[in-house]
Amino acid sequence: MTPENKNFSFGNVRFSEGVFIIRLAEDVELDIPVVKALMEYCIEKTGGERFCVLIDANRNAKASPETRAYVAKAGYNKKVIARAVLTNSLAMKMTTNFFIRFNKPEVETRMFTDESHAMAWLKKKQIAAGYRT
Repeated sequence: MTPENKNFSFGNVRFSEGVFIIRLAEDVELDIPVVKALMEYCIEKTGGERFCVLIDANRNAKASPETRAYVAKAGYNKKVIARAVLTNSLAMKMTTNFFIRFNKPEVETRMFTDESHAMAWLKKKQIAAGYRT
């Protein structure tokens, strides 16, 4: 599948080699309808195949406790191999750590400060899951 970029109200989504790279817009507030729409797009784009997600949250993104709880346990997680969160913001690092420790997402989720390290980890997760490009 060829790389593709798509703009949304919450940011930009790029799909390449089984990874959705989601670059969130400045000061965006994610809610459950936005997350549902995003995941429906991802599942449609892949034809229902499993995929990885890299979320670039370096622009002060926010999500309510309800949205974080939904993301952790939503049914679409069966399609997600792994999730990487990219941030250099102390506030976002704290939020991500809280999400991982207390929301206990069904999908293995890790935080990174370097995009190349995040992508390398996602590629390893794809291989372990038997993902075919």
